[in-house]
Amino acid sequence: MAPLVRTGGSRHTGLAALPHRNIHDSENNDSDAEKDILQGVSDRYDRVVRVLGIETVDTAVQQDIQNEKVLEEKRRMEQMPKGNIHERLAWGMKKSEMENQQRKKTKSKNREMER
Repeated sequence: MAPLVRTGGSRHTGLAALPHRNIHDSENNDSDAEKDILQGVSDRYDRVVRVLGIETVDTAVQQDIQNEKVLEEKRRMEQMPKGNIHERLAWGMKKSEMENQQRKKTKSKNREMER
């Protein structure tokens, strides 16, 4: 049997524990890697602002936020509510109306392209 190497823990129970130092070293390495990643993102953002200008970047970010809201609303509307039958019927009617509007938009685009 290999000899027990004591690295910490309780002297009363004879249990061995991992050195405290090693745990923090790996956490510091992870933290350093995260800092490097964040610094890289920050550097790229600064470069984009320098090249395109702050107004263009702000406009693009705001447009992206709006697009995300629209996508989230679409995802939310695709899921049937778990409430009572009245809520489900209202959801079905609204979803049907949205699908009809989308069909009309598609038809008008196709007609424009044919001309």
